[in-house]
Amino acid sequence: MADIYKVTEVLSKVFQILCMIAAIATLVGGILLIAVDDPGQYIEPEDRLVNVCGMAIYIYEPVAEKAADAIGASLIVSAVLLGLLTMIFRNVNLIVCTSKGKTWFSKGETPFQDDVVRMVREIGIFMIFMYVVGLVGTSIVGLIWDNVETSTTMVMLVMGIIVICLSKIFEYGKGLQESEDGLI
Repeated sequence: MADIYKVTEVLSKVFQILCMIAAIATLVGGILLIAVDDPGQYIEPEDRLVNVCGMAIYIYEPVAEKAADAIGASLIVSAVLLGLLTMIFRNVNLIVCTSKGKTWFSKGETPFQDDVVRMVREIGIFMIFMYVVGLVGTSIVGLIWDNVETSTTMVMLVMGIIVICLSKIFEYGKGLQESEDGLI
């Protein structure tokens, strides 16, 4: 069982770093694509789909300055989504480390702590916020540019609600552990 915690700890840290790098690169790419004089030269004709974290934007018209601006705006929204995903992986890493007593704020080797409950709840909030950002981002891109088709999946919304419910279970477990510790 200790191996699964170590694997989760390492993978969550690796994915946190990769998502952070991807968010920065996507943000820079989106800003540059909007800012350059002739953005059409940087995009291949088949590069008309942006799909990140359940948000998809497809551009119908051949690559032109107008399509490049839509792709740039989509990349900026994608950077925000990747930033939120970075925070989710950060919290997963902190939950594992705190549950094993490896953080300075840990109160022993148990997952039933105030900070763990808060971090699980934050993961749910980040997931719901990812859905909202994707929905608002695709709506704005769809309203500004008439040559695009947008879609957003509700998976992050549903998962966020489930994770918030899970945080309530952790909160209840924390109360049980506190009452048990008071009996001993």
